[in-house]
Amino acid sequence: MMRPVFDSVFGLSFLDTMGSRVDIFMLICGFFLFKSLVKHPDATLGQSIKHRCIRILPVLLLYKLLFLLIFRHGDMSYFLSDAFMLNQNIGIDITTNRHIIWYVDVMFWVYLFYLALFKILKRHAALLITTIIMLASLVILMSGNNINLHFTMATKYLDGGLLRGFAFIGMGILLANIPTVKIKDTTLNKIIFTILETASLFLIIAYPLFFNLVTKGIALNHVLIAVCFVYLMVSQYGWLSRKLNNFSGIRHVSKYCYEIYVFQFLAITLGQKWLSPNQAPFLTAIGTVIIAYIFGVLAHNLYQKPLAKKLSKLESVSSPALSK
Repeated sequence: MMRPVFDSVFGLSFLDTMGSRVDIFMLICGFFLFKSLVKHPDATLGQSIKHRCIRILPVLLLYKLLFLLIFRHGDMSYFLSDAFMLNQNIGIDITTNRHIIWYVDVMFWVYLFYLALFKILKRHAALLITTIIMLASLVILMSGNNINLHFTMATKYLDGGLLRGFAFIGMGILLANIPTVKIKDTTLNKIIFTILETASLFLIIAYPLFFNLVTKGIALNHVLIAVCFVYLMVSQYGWLSRKLNNFSGIRHVSKYCYEIYVFQFLAITLGQKWLSPNQAPFLTAIGTVIIAYIFGVLAHNLYQKPLAKKLSKLESVSSPALSK
């Protein structure tokens, strides 16, 4: 969420000329989708879909309702259509006080598609189809006039946002299937992989600063760097990955990361109104992050968590496979 924060506070709009942060977000979603399938192999398709809906929908609907009430944007008919994520191709700039989390909508539907694919078919068949869909989506995206299709139509019949979801969530699923290679735990290997981990993390953050022009292949390169970083973090060959995986602060924030991510643009809008981006830009940026964190913690502990428990009991959707 730091890119939109710095964009709104410092006016660094060039940082998002590639829009690849959304693709990286979807890549990570696909990675953890497959990890969840492996962790809960006995869960049925219906149980998995209900579990996902309970996790994703309540916070998203709360966010959209708050925007409707606080900023008087739209009407109830707009909210109802948006509530069922029928507007996945709409992305609005924060200056208009409308949400731009269209990619959460895309992520939700594409996530359910791949979930059903792996629950219905055998693993090898599902992986083959995932590979075909991912490659086909990338080819269509990169053959267009602009690789950074956000919510425009990639072709006459295909939405650019959905294609990005199929491409990069699929890529995340394939990444989760790459086995980690066992290497000798020597000091030299730790040094080498620590350098690689640090370099990949630096490039993920700094890449848009050096390659800010929209050209074919640039956004994909950024995502491929993220692929390397995720693989290195999971493999834990170097000291950096081991420290980050064992850092309690990251585990704490990870509980609220979805809520923080959803409420980031509401926090940015309020930060612009309450704070002083012109007089104190750095304090405004820090304050905006704090506001997003507070929204995330409150939404998770006071709304999402108790509501999920009630829904699980009322609808009898909890299962041993999903509650382990």
